Amino acid sequence: MIVSVFGLILVSLVNCTCPPPVVNHGKELVNESLKDAGEASIEKFVDKVPESFFDKFVEEDSTESPKVTTPNNPRKMTETKEGLHTYGSREIIILGFTSDGLYLATSSWDGHQSYTVAIWDLKKKKESARIGQFLKPVKNGLFIKNTQILVVSAGTSIYLFDVPKKELIWSKSLHRQEITSLKISPDWDFILSGSKDRSAILSSVVDGTFVAEIMEAKNVATQLNCQGPRNCESRVCYEGFCQKIDASQGHSAEITDVGFIDTRVIITASNDTTLRIWDLRKVDKRLKEVVTLSGIPYGMSVDPKRRYALAGIYGSSQLLIVNSETYSFSDFPSSSHYALRYPKFDNSGKFIVAVSGYEILILNTLERKTVRVFSSLSIVYSATISPDAKNVAFTDFSSGIWIIPTGL
Repeated sequence: MIVSVFGLILVSLVNCTCPPPVVNHGKELVNESLKDAGEASIEKFVDKVPESFFDKFVEEDSTESPKVTTPNNPRKMTETKEGLHTYGSREIIILGFTSDGLYLATSSWDGHQSYTVAIWDLKKKKESARIGQFLKPVKNGLFIKNTQILVVSAGTSIYLFDVPKKELIWSKSLHRQEITSLKISPDWDFILSGSKDRSAILSSVVDGTFVAEIMEAKNVATQLNCQGPRNCESRVCYEGFCQKIDASQGHSAEITDVGFIDTRVIITASNDTTLRIWDLRKVDKRLKEVVTLSGIPYGMSVDPKRRYALAGIYGSSQLLIVNSETYSFSDFPSSSHYALRYPKFDNSGKFIVAVSGYEILILNTLERKTVRVFSSLSIVYSATISPDAKNVAFTDFSSGIWIIPTGL
């Protein structure tokens, strides 16, 4: 029950390999889907990597081919006095709303040694589509623009689906270890993924083409010859060019979250207790700033207008605000007695939802205060706020999914 609530010094063009798509229906399908939604075609993508760039790549997680289906027995949501509610399977994660707030994507373990994604029609109060089966948990996902094109990550792979057309547009394995975060660039051209392998990779929305990578491995490179993007000791790769970088610039622990400060300026959060800001337009001296935190980051989000980033900090009931221009930082107080986790913005940037123990808090960024608190009888696992801030969706350890009106 609810109580109330990521000098052009060309050192070597080498065999830095990057993965080919497992499934690639091409630019036409993405553009067609965007046109159907009344949006202009996406045409501007980097495509300068020679074919030899891909020769030695060994794919991971490429044997699975999840499918979009219409459930024979769709699960339904019950309308309660608090809002919509349904019980799901175990390990439920809220992925995100469509831009109109009418559909919600969630992922869960389906009980058959596989994981699925459910698309919920909130107007009809029932499941409208199901995507499965994934061999690894689907921990990240979001919709593209105002369409039902959904990008998700499972294990080391990224998948792009056209849900209404029941199409898997493409899938690609880009990382050595599990992907921890996915974000879309402000111009909707690129996907930024962060991983436990301490890398952040930029790829094309159209076909998953590898564009750029920032990575720091265990040892400093002693040579410039890379044996592939997973074997280079410490380097930056951009548009097919590989370059040695100072190992001290990269993260020394897994990347837990990524975000866009600008279309080509990214921010990464890591368990090494730092936030790092990178300019991907530069071949040399990409690292712009390092912000050292008082603890491990508990999720990060960049406001839609790219003015600042917010990060939750382990052990802190306050959020950290980092100015995107000056890189100065300050605290964002809350009414919670527990650590705030996984902050997320609405489309206006005015409101944030964050998780804290048994509570879901909504904070006003202009007034710097908590404006709503929703409480659960079970520990809250994940949460997000609708683009218009009218609803908050969350899951808890009782395997429940809630969609609650915010009253904002």
